[in-house]
Amino acid sequence: MSGTAIGRYAIISDCHSAALVSSAGSIDWLCRPRFDSASLFARLLDESGGHFSIAPAGEFSATRRYLDRTMVLETALERAQGVVRDAIEGAGGSASDWLFDWTSVKAARVESLARATD
Repeated sequence: MSGTAIGRYAIISDCHSAALVSSAGSIDWLCRPRFDSASLFARLLDESGGHFSIAPAGEFSATRRYLDRTMVLETALERAQGVVRDAIEGAGGSASDWLFDWTSVKAARVESLARATD
């Protein structure tokens, strides 16, 4: 079972399914294409249950927020060498394509800020 308290997760959704995103930016729970479907990522329940993450190598600190008046979740991962920021919104395109067909996601970006990062 994940060591992250349930209250530390954020949610992104397409109104048919949802992903729970940890405070470090990892998608630890996702059922597709509907809420009652089998899970694709289940680290929330079991460390070997699978997850999706983009993170710098080594130790880092993370902050996140929903962009003003949107369901776009932005996560900033910071190390001494620099900052990586990503933003994703799950409410784009058809429900069955979300997450696996990135053309259906309204907002998805990863950018390196300030200094070089690993």
